[in-house]
Amino acid sequence: MIVVDGVQERLDLAAAFGADELIDLRELKTPDQRAQRIRDLTDGWGADVVVEVAGVIGAMNEALQMLGNGGRLVEIGNIVAGTSFDLAPTTLNQRNVSILGIGYYEAVHLQRSLDLMLRRREQYPFDRVVSDVFPLEEVENVLAEQNKGHITRAALKP
Repeated sequence: MIVVDGVQERLDLAAAFGADELIDLRELKTPDQRAQRIRDLTDGWGADVVVEVAGVIGAMNEALQMLGNGGRLVEIGNIVAGTSFDLAPTTLNQRNVSILGIGYYEAVHLQRSLDLMLRRREQYPFDRVVSDVFPLEEVENVLAEQNKGHITRAALKP
C-alpha cells in the first residue's frame, strides 16, 4: 500500500498501519512528481486501485493520473455538492480505467468495521486515528483547522 499525504502525523499513522511506501506532498510538490513516484514504485505500471479520501477536488485528476491501465479510482472524499472537475472521456476509455463512487454505508458495514477493530486492536493503533475531540459548538473552527492540516482527524461530541 502506498499512502500520499502532507501531514506528518497522518503519514506516521499510515506507517503504523502497515503502509509499504509513503509519499510526502511537502517533498514531491506536483501531481506529476507524485504520479511518477507511483509508477517508479510499481515497475512503471501505476496503481491498480487509488482510494481518494482527501476531499480535495483537485485530487481527482491526480488520482486518475496515478492509475495504471485497467485501474480503478474509488472516490470517497469529495462529498460537497456542486463541486466538479474536468474529465476527458478518453482518460477513462483509452486506459480502461473506472471510477467507483462511495457515498454512504449501511449498519452492517459499521458492525464489520467494529468487529475488525476488536479483532485487530493489538495489531493496529486504532486509538491514534482520532487525534482530537471537540464540542459540537466548535465545528466551524475545527473544520477550518483540519483543512489547514493542523488537526489530523477530529471527532465532535454533543
